[in-house]
Amino acid sequence: MGSNDIPFRQANFFLFFIMVVQALGKTTQPLKLVYLLNKRKYEQKKILINDLKDNVEVPSEELIRKPYVLPQDYTKIIEDVTKMKLEEWKGQYLLPSIKDNGASDLETRFNSRRELLKEGCHKLETNHDFLGHNWTWQAVPDVIRNETTKLSLMQIHYHGHYGICTIPKVGSTSWREFSKSLLKQNFKANHRANIIQIRHPLDRLTSTYTDKFLGGEPIAAYTEQYRHDIDSGKNWATRWYSYWLPALISTGKLQATEQFQNSVKKLINENTFYKKINAISTKAYTLDIKSVMNKFSNVSFTFEEFLRHVLWTKDLGLGDAHWIPQTELCNVCAGDFEYILKLENINEEIPYVLKTLNYPKIPVLKHKHSSKQNVKKYSYMDFYKDIPLDLLRKILELYKFDFILFGYIS
Repeated sequence: MGSNDIPFRQANFFLFFIMVVQALGKTTQPLKLVYLLNKRKYEQKKILINDLKDNVEVPSEELIRKPYVLPQDYTKIIEDVTKMKLEEWKGQYLLPSIKDNGASDLETRFNSRRELLKEGCHKLETNHDFLGHNWTWQAVPDVIRNETTKLSLMQIHYHGHYGICTIPKVGSTSWREFSKSLLKQNFKANHRANIIQIRHPLDRLTSTYTDKFLGGEPIAAYTEQYRHDIDSGKNWATRWYSYWLPALISTGKLQATEQFQNSVKKLINENTFYKKINAISTKAYTLDIKSVMNKFSNVSFTFEEFLRHVLWTKDLGLGDAHWIPQTELCNVCAGDFEYILKLENINEEIPYVLKTLNYPKIPVLKHKHSSKQNVKKYSYMDFYKDIPLDLLRKILELYKFDFILFGYIS
């Protein structure tokens, strides 16, 4: 190692330290950093440095041009920033930690989840916190969906001896098929229970991305064979108007027409829970839709673009059920859920719940509507490796109550 490498290494360590501190919001001196990350190798190609302290020697331009591997891997930085945010919320709400792994027995596990949700909802009410994150439709006055859930976007569907709120991208398709087999069993249950199945919010986002946005593949890949492979009943046009055309607008790849903008404004002011963005995108681009389709037939969307699209739909109040926070979809503070199932442990938890309800036979829950194998990652955190920290913090804030009320901050 040459002596010229030492100042550069010191500067890199100093930059990494300040970067983590900035993520916590504890610095008042903005440091202008631009990390240009290679999507595949996740290594830094160039660093632009401004306003460093006088006692830190700035490396030469020749050294800056050299490929630089991120310190401790950028994934570690992402994980650290996430943990710091979760610890902040944990201290803010002072909610109990729950034992949510294989080390805890199932009865204790369900009791602790239920008590956490109950206590968390009480804290929200005491603090006058709003569960809805200012989604436009949450301003709709006291529309009663059923006797249990008032401002819920998803109904609790009752199937014999249990009711369940099935959340998209949390095994909802599998549950619909599973419920059919359970209805065939005739027996006397000791009681009827409300069930909700949930998923880690960051993992749910990656599942939505690999499904609705093909995990970054060109949309032309969504062929009949592709749909067959993932067991999807949605045709190309439905995906186009519901996801890809709006994403072209949100990413700036396609300019929003005046009709689209006016339709969005009109839809926001309507008193309805069902604000489908595909309805306005269909009408707004009818005349020139063939040329638009041809121009963008091979377009693809990065995970970062998808996350920014999620925030864009939130700002419009036109979110999609596949990424609206789970706590909002089922209005969990009014749902009286006896069993909170987690997708991460579903094969272990479903049999236990059905046995407590006296089901004589416990069928196997078959996974439906899977993503293509070539877009799957080893871990959902792999998707977040090159996501800017400011974007990550906004995403965490959006799903704040999914983390807090479901115990994903323990």
